[in-house]
Amino acid sequence: MQFKAALQVLSDAFVDFVVIGGMAATFHGSARVTYDLDICYARTPENLRRLAKALSPFHPRPRDFPSGLPFQQGDRKTSSRGASNSNGSNNPQDFA
Repeated sequence: MQFKAALQVLSDAFVDFVVIGGMAATFHGSARVTYDLDICYARTPENLRRLAKALSPFHPRPRDFPSGLPFQQGDRKTSSRGASNSNGSNNPQDFA
């Protein structure tokens, strides 16, 4: 995964988020190596719309979502009650 590019996409879309997890620890000097990017984002309707729009080119899917089941983002799916964890990989199509 290209962390700098991922952070730039979110920043350019004015998504309100913070980096957490192993990558945040690395930013603070930890020697631990991680290969994913964990973020915590504001769950306001406006921010969720910006997040969904920013990530839509990468086709993110909720974590543990069945691979054969279609997933569509939309206002109904991106409410604060319906927000879910997404999972990505090194494949840009799986970015999240």
